[in-house]
Parts: sequence; C-alpha cells; structure tokens
Amino acid sequence: MLIRLKKIKSGFRLNSTLVRLISLLIIASIFYSCLENNTDLHPEKKKIKIKGFSYTSFTNFGYVRGNSINAIEDLIYQTNSEWISLCFFEYQDNPNSTEIAPNTTGVNPLDGKEWSLTSTLYDIKEAIRRAKQNKMKVMLKPHVDLYSGEWRAAITPDDNGLWFKSYSDMMLKYANLAKEEKVDMLCIGVEYIVATQKKYSDKWSELIDKIKKEYSGKLIYAASFGSATMFGISSEEYEQIEFWDELDYIGIDFYTSIIDDVNSPFAYENAMLMMNQLVKPIEKISNKYTRNIILTEVGIQSVKGALQKPWDYQLGSQPNAIVDDEGQKFYYNIMLNSFSQQLWFDGFFWWNWESTISENEKTNYTPRNKPAAELIKSWYTF
Repeated sequence: MLIRLKKIKSGFRLNSTLVRLISLLIIASIFYSCLENNTDLHPEKKKIKIKGFSYTSFTNFGYVRGNSINAIEDLIYQTNSEWISLCFFEYQDNPNSTEIAPNTTGVNPLDGKEWSLTSTLYDIKEAIRRAKQNKMKVMLKPHVDLYSGEWRAAITPDDNGLWFKSYSDMMLKYANLAKEEKVDMLCIGVEYIVATQKKYSDKWSELIDKIKKEYSGKLIYAASFGSATMFGISSEEYEQIEFWDELDYIGIDFYTSIIDDVNSPFAYENAMLMMNQLVKPIEKISNKYTRNIILTEVGIQSVKGALQKPWDYQLGSQPNAIVDDEGQKFYYNIMLNSFSQQLWFDGFFWWNWESTISENEKTNYTPRNKPAAELIKSWYTF
C-alpha cells in the first residue's frame, strides 16, 4: 500500500513537472513571437482622439424618448464619451430594389408584420441638439436595411443607376441636415460590400462630389472588415474601395472573433498576438491612402458565445442567453490595448448605446451598467 502510494505521488510530481515545462515553453514561444512581431502585450495607455459611441434609435421618436430619460447624459457619465454616432435606418425591399424610403407605418410591406419606424428629421435634430448642449461632437450615420431580412452588404445596384439615384437623394437629405445643424462628421455609407466594388467607384465619386457641395464637414465611409467571400468577392470591402482618398477618414466596422474563452491559458496574450496580425492589412490601407482609421462600429454582446461570434446580434435575445459581462469586458480590453497603440488609428464608435432601453439589455451589445463601461471610462478619461 505504501509502495503504491509512493508511485502515485511520484507520478503526480512528474506530471506537474511536465505541465510546468509545457507552460514555460508556451510562455517562451509567446515571448519570442512578441519580439519577432514587435508586439507589446501590456502597452501603456495612449490618448484616443475620437472617444465615441454609436447612439441608436429603432423608432421614429426614439431619440426624443432618449432625451426624456437622459440617455446621452448617462452615456457621458458612464463612459466619458466625447462623440456620438447617430444611427438611424431607411429601407428597401430586397437586394435588387431601386427605391429607398423611410418606414413611416411600422409595418414590413413584404409580410405585413411589425417593423421598426425610421427616425424623423425632428427626432434626429433633437438628438443632435441634446448632444451639442452636452459639448459632444456628432457624426450622422444613415443605414439602409432590407425588408427581406438580408444583410445590407448584399445590395446590388442596377445598371440604370436608379439605386444610386435613390441613395443619393437620401444622403443629400441628411447632408443638408448635417449642414443645418453643424454636424461634425457624416458617414456616407455602411457595409455595402457588393455596391462598393470597383465597377461602382465612379458612382460613389459622383455622390461624394454632390455631398461636398452641400456639406463642408468631415466625411467617412463605414466598410466591413470581413465577410466579402460570402458574396464571391476576394478582397474585403475596406481593401476594395477606391474612393478613400476622397474622404477624410477610413471607417471600418470591426466584428471579429479573437478568442474562444477568456479562461483558456494565455487568453489575453493569444488575443493580442492575433490582433497584431489583424491590424497589419488595415495599416497597409491607411498607408496607401494616407488616411487615418476610425472604427465606425466595434463591440460584442455580454452573452456566452459572443466571443466566438461578435457579429451575431441574435445571441443576446435567445431564451437561453447567459450573461457574460467578463467576456464583453475582455473583448473591449483587447480592442483598446491593440488599436490605441497604432499611429494611424484615431478612435472608436462602440456599438452601441441605446436611446431607449431594450428588454434584453443585460445580454445585448450595450455596456450600460456593465463592467465594460467602467473600462471604457478609464480610457476615455485619459
């Protein structure tokens, strides 16, 4: 019995030694990889120029209701944000439709079901004015979504230019609003992967020229970081766009998985090393067009599984959704530490801060009343 016990103990000591050796080898591998790639895994905080948040409304008077509950003031208090991106939505039937219009009925015309109302111009103005009262800077960011439920990235302009005519009419409406309200920045498009291919570049240049005749503020486009292969396109949207030098900034919507589990060995180190690789092609585009980068959207839901799929907006609304505040905070920490170190990077518009609180707030994208908000505040106060 004693002999058997000694063997077990001896085996345990051997296994522990092996575990320690393996751990040391992993640490050494990470260390030398950092040296090779010139990566500082624990960088000092650096001042972020554009300290922003996406401020969303999915109804016609959402921003007015947000004002009634001091949503903008709460955003400032919890995060020390200095910018907001006002996000609102107009619609078309499907990817091949040529008519874009606000939803004024609250009904999806394709199936008769309830649908999100488009923010009115009055509603948007009230949000702008409230932000200005709080000494915030404002970006307007109109989106076009599809009643068919498909991603806006699939929008395919027709050969007769009708879609671009409708889109230009919409954008010029908001450009005039931006001019009237002295808005600081205007986003001219969001994740239109198919519609920003090379063959449409001239149409975008024409639109930019028209906007510049009405609005003298900063211009940006919000390109998708990934998913171009879904549409048979080899280059990512931010790489294929040819009109970056006609804008003031390169905008990127960044929803990318960097780690599966925050509790896995060396989760932080591995995530930072992965980010070191992911930022390289972004830096290349920044250098090519001599334009700095702003993340026009970036974020993650505070729900289990979101680390694997930061882009999946449905996770937090599932009946079995499990709160994961630490996973959200971890993702924010990696984004802050990685992007803030880049000389070509100017700032964030985190997705998102809601004008009206949703039922699944505890598991959705907002960091309101969550540890991630405290983390952001520590950076945005710096």
